[in-house]
Amino acid sequence: MVREGRVFINPGTRPAYGVGFRVAVRKPGGRVASASSGLTINLDPGHGLAVGDKFIVGLDDLRYRTVTANSDTSVDVNSAVSVARDEYVINLGTDSGATSPNYDGSGLRIFQDMGLADAYADSTVSTDSTGRYRYFHEGGQTFWELVLAGNTPVAYYLDVQHPEPTTISVKDFGARGDGTTDDTAAFQGAAAYVAAVSGPYGGARIFMPRGTYRISATVALRHGMILEGEGPGATAVSVVPGFSGSSLFKWDLSDGNVQGPGYGARDFAVAGNGVSVHAIHMIRAYDGIILDNLKIDDTGPLSNCYRIEGSESNTTSVAQSILLSNCYGIHARSSSPTAATFYFKSCQEMTLVNCKGFGCYSDGLGSGDVFYFQGCRGVTVIGGAAANSTGIGYHCYTTDRTQEGLTFLGNTCEAVGESYVCESTGGLATKNVYIYGPRIQEATVVPPTATGPIRLASTQLADVRAHSFEIKVQTNSQDVRIWTDNLSRLTENAGSRTRIEADYNSTDPQSNFFHCLGQSLVLDDDSSGGPVFRMAHRSRSPRDHWQWAWSANGGADNGFRLQYYDGTTTRICGLYVDAGGLDVHIARFGVETCKWAVPGSAESSMYLLVNDGVATTLRRVTVGAADSGGAGFRMLRVAN
Repeated sequence: MVREGRVFINPGTRPAYGVGFRVAVRKPGGRVASASSGLTINLDPGHGLAVGDKFIVGLDDLRYRTVTANSDTSVDVNSAVSVARDEYVINLGTDSGATSPNYDGSGLRIFQDMGLADAYADSTVSTDSTGRYRYFHEGGQTFWELVLAGNTPVAYYLDVQHPEPTTISVKDFGARGDGTTDDTAAFQGAAAYVAAVSGPYGGARIFMPRGTYRISATVALRHGMILEGEGPGATAVSVVPGFSGSSLFKWDLSDGNVQGPGYGARDFAVAGNGVSVHAIHMIRAYDGIILDNLKIDDTGPLSNCYRIEGSESNTTSVAQSILLSNCYGIHARSSSPTAATFYFKSCQEMTLVNCKGFGCYSDGLGSGDVFYFQGCRGVTVIGGAAANSTGIGYHCYTTDRTQEGLTFLGNTCEAVGESYVCESTGGLATKNVYIYGPRIQEATVVPPTATGPIRLASTQLADVRAHSFEIKVQTNSQDVRIWTDNLSRLTENAGSRTRIEADYNSTDPQSNFFHCLGQSLVLDDDSSGGPVFRMAHRSRSPRDHWQWAWSANGGADNGFRLQYYDGTTTRICGLYVDAGGLDVHIARFGVETCKWAVPGSAESSMYLLVNDGVATTLRRVTVGAADSGGAGFRMLRVAN
């Protein structure tokens, strides 16, 4: 490891550059968690102070103490000392000083080159005229560098070995992974170490080698931290009964510090053991979030396998730029779970690929939703599956902000109370919803349950290609387009400007139904078997109470017709061609008023309806003699 940098000079000292400085590389110290004055110092978890170690607080030689007892979050010292929050305690190891530091070089050795053969004498390096220096040191988990001018400390640096660590192992912090030992402290220590050494914008991969790790309390993480195992079949985390906290792994960025590299989790399994603990919990997850190849099993009934939200307390913060792929979640056996398996609130720019959720195992049914989206925007779900719940497979709901841009492609629903539901309250709407290629399968589990419909309420601008699945379009929905091959499966349509398209079905003409702007358009058969288009108001039967129709079958009804229905009597007027296909007829209220016999027929002429006082009949109109001037004819005559 090479270290190169510019010496930071403590205020009040001005040693000349270009001279030698002593650099002592020390074991980990710690950061003060809370201000105190006395014999106990509270430190952040994961500090490196052991009984017998001596330390100074910051660069203050007057606060030189010896550790007499320690725990994961505190140390006792040999004499009272005052410390402020966020001050650093620098470990001097077993320094030989009695009442003041001796700086005897008992830290790690440093070398002139990477061969680690030639050690600097007295750990002294020379800086150039701009204050730069370079050296090498041995491995080891060290992150203090104390810079001395003579025997006076003038600077210290954090993270000597890992300026920006790329990978650390939980086993380096004492994790056993044997399925028996409680490894909570090791996980917490690894996370605290990364936070301390990587600075506010860095991060690292926290690696979990193959094994089973028992965790009994929340592991707090932050941006830049990626939990990674060797695959769900090799690395497992087991939740200990009596768990302390509501979340297993929790990334909390609610303090607003959301900068830095991406973060997330991949390649391990979680056994929830029926404990109600959110397995993966992210608050204000922001940019570059990846959850991949995770299997979360046996989660308790009141918690989520995956929970990502903008905030726990407000509706203005969002989580965004999130990818979940190959993630699996299921609630505990026979625990009657009520919580959603996947829970997302105020998320945007989010994609789920091949994610599968179960409300419960097949020997029971949950009542919570499988995938729940609240106030989300810009969400795409591809090739997933939701099963085994009397709740909803894919539920999009909002009460506090408009949700929009929700796309579902080729997902499966099996044994769920309702397959897809979009709904809103508080006058809000769900907009731009696309459901393409859903696979809705009846139950094959025990106990069986039917898979429920697609339901749209307070939904605007939706496109649903639902094949023969049941669909409900409810109040306050508008501009919904439905593609179906079975009109009877549209069991509710209370929306406005709904458009429905279907394939032609000769055995069930009523199912050949198109709906647009409050009108119904049906492709039907007439008595001679030819196609007829009919339009009717959606409140009436398109077949019996149509308003206009068009047929082109060569039969008696060939042509364009208008219909008036007064509640008891149907009256028709229209333009049509007779059975012979030669004459054109005009009728009003079922009574023919005009006929045109096409030239070339036996009675080529025009016929008008005439009432001679006895009866009303069609009479042929003929042309009189030619005008003497040769410019026209004298009159039109109606034959007696």
